[in-house]
Amino acid sequence: MQDTFSSELDALLKCAPDTKGLAVALSGGLDSMVLLELAWRYAQRENLALCAIHVHHNLSADADQWLDFCAQQCEQREIAFFSERVHIGTQTRRGIEDKARQERYQALDSCAPAGYVLLLGQHRDDQVETFFLRLKRGAGLKGLGGMQALSYWHQRPLLRPLLGFSRAELNDYAERQGLLHIHDESNDDNGFDRNFLRNQALPLLSARFNGFYKKVAQSMAIIQRQQRLLDEIAHDDIANAHGQSSLNLTSLRKLSDARYHNALRYWLHSHDVVMPSEKQLQDLAQQLSCARADSQMQVPLKRLHGLSCVLRRYQDHAYLCTEQPSLEAQRLSTDCTSVTLSDGTVLSAQAGEGVRPLEGAEQLSVRFGQLSSVIRPHNKAHSKKLSQWFKALQVPPWQRQRVPLIYYDDVLVAVVGYFYNYDYFSKNGVQWQCSERPK
Repeated sequence: MQDTFSSELDALLKCAPDTKGLAVALSGGLDSMVLLELAWRYAQRENLALCAIHVHHNLSADADQWLDFCAQQCEQREIAFFSERVHIGTQTRRGIEDKARQERYQALDSCAPAGYVLLLGQHRDDQVETFFLRLKRGAGLKGLGGMQALSYWHQRPLLRPLLGFSRAELNDYAERQGLLHIHDESNDDNGFDRNFLRNQALPLLSARFNGFYKKVAQSMAIIQRQQRLLDEIAHDDIANAHGQSSLNLTSLRKLSDARYHNALRYWLHSHDVVMPSEKQLQDLAQQLSCARADSQMQVPLKRLHGLSCVLRRYQDHAYLCTEQPSLEAQRLSTDCTSVTLSDGTVLSAQAGEGVRPLEGAEQLSVRFGQLSSVIRPHNKAHSKKLSQWFKALQVPPWQRQRVPLIYYDDVLVAVVGYFYNYDYFSKNGVQWQCSERPK
């Protein structure tokens, strides 16, 4: 088993070439103890740093004992050990599972040293259970494909090197090696859907159909390959619709309904959006396709990791926008070359084609949302309100309030990222730039 595990981990680590160490998610149960033992032997052979992380969920009266057990097992092997307590609160049964998973990954990521990959102990039986859980929720190919051997939590690689092993194989290995492990009594509560499948439904199917778990896992591997093909098609369709920051709906409408929905699903997933149901996705596609050109469509969505965003439509483009607080005006020093705005965006000035330098006692400031200010751009023949210039430039309405505006005293002299005031323009002046265009 060690050789097979090592080969699988070797292959996964090739996808994370800058790995500085391994961090094992250690609950103390059978799966994680086998993972700890296999990873410990692998790290010794490869001379690779190793640590283990235990998350204390405060959900069991035995949780303190489990923490002590994990610490002792790591001490015996001279493995660096970290732990963190999380509070789940009162939730529904499914809510507890989902909340615990989110809190666990967050805690694992915060405890793991920089550059370490996280090793998780899910195995083939877990994969089959996941298939049936998602099947009863009406999941599509991506959901039915189950867990990936390599995924990410924010930028942290998550590796699952045990997906090719059954629970029985892990149990046999633990017995041969004399590995101790704890038993979480919550796994006996069939009120949880996963436990019901594990303890009652799936054993019946396995007894009836020879090689049941293995065949389901094979089907899931096929589904994953088919999903990768759909992702490749969607990637090309998205590229033809002008990239990642927005979707050109005119281009997407030229596709078949199936490819249109596939591209939309891929785009949402690439932005870490929690995937809407099939009906919700169809409704979104309908709204994006059929809304009036001047409509201000706003659909709230959730991102992974508890964040939120809004799907907007403007000038036949779709945008995913994160809600942000209003930006604050700032008085700048006359010799200012760089300033961090209240949203973290960096505004900088350098010599170049732009606004003429300050003269005399002129005061320098950055303001936002002054859309009624009148300005003549350096490349235009007349003056108009800023709101009218933004409309002509097709700047989405929600972005207009976040564009930095440079003032000399009370005169708007630069609309950062767009143009300069004709009366203040200089070929050898000050060029203002943002490190990232506000969204």
